[in-house]
Amino acid sequence: MNEYNKVSVILALNKLDEFTFPAINSVLLSQNIEFQLVIICNGKNNLLISNSIKKEFPKDSRIKYINTPIGQLSFSLNLGISESDYKYIARMDADDICSEYRLAKQYAYMIENNLDLVGSDIYLINEKSETIGERIYPRKNKIKKTLIKKSPFCHPSVMFKKSLALESGAYNAGFKSEDYDFWIRLQKSKKIRWDNIEEKLLYYRIHDNSTQGDPLAYAEVSSYFWREFLMSGSLNYLYSFSLNSIKHIYARLIQKK
Repeated sequence: MNEYNKVSVILALNKLDEFTFPAINSVLLSQNIEFQLVIICNGKNNLLISNSIKKEFPKDSRIKYINTPIGQLSFSLNLGISESDYKYIARMDADDICSEYRLAKQYAYMIENNLDLVGSDIYLINEKSETIGERIYPRKNKIKKTLIKKSPFCHPSVMFKKSLALESGAYNAGFKSEDYDFWIRLQKSKKIRWDNIEEKLLYYRIHDNSTQGDPLAYAEVSSYFWREFLMSGSLNYLYSFSLNSIKHIYARLIQKK
């Protein structure tokens, strides 16, 4: 296989827990595609983290380690993208489980449909890895319409062209919603070609440390849409700003109870 057709999976983490090794192992079990796993160990304990992973997965040449003391996710993801060796980038989180055919299926779907980015539907799992639900994401033209109300992609399920990230500035905002800002900036391009594959290819874990319903995430998304409203004057962006501001207030009230 031509090296430009391989996939670089980027996974950033600043701690180790009971979910880390199963997440990494699920990527390493990927079938029918050549890939590398780029692990960005960040924060003050980055060396301890990378050494622990190396002990668990010794001599696996498919793993590329990057260390940085800067414990910020957006920075780490951009660092991983810039240091990745291949043309296609797949995201992965350190507490989720990747289907063994996820990479191969998404890559094939991107090539067949000439896409820049593709996500997938997902299963929801709990701390015991029990399936507790599922999420279906919008297809094709419905993606931009959905973006006004909520994120149209499950971030750790996406695969995209490295060139797309480099040309668009990739992740440049947010501590809890860096992906949403990425989608907003991408949707302004009339040339963007994206979709969600109609298959559940990721097991997304819901647990106490998840960012689901985080007030900060809603506050950040509100700021993105306010920025876009000021730049364009579009009432759609003003609506999205208002909607996420309300979600932020509600999440804060829930958090205080």
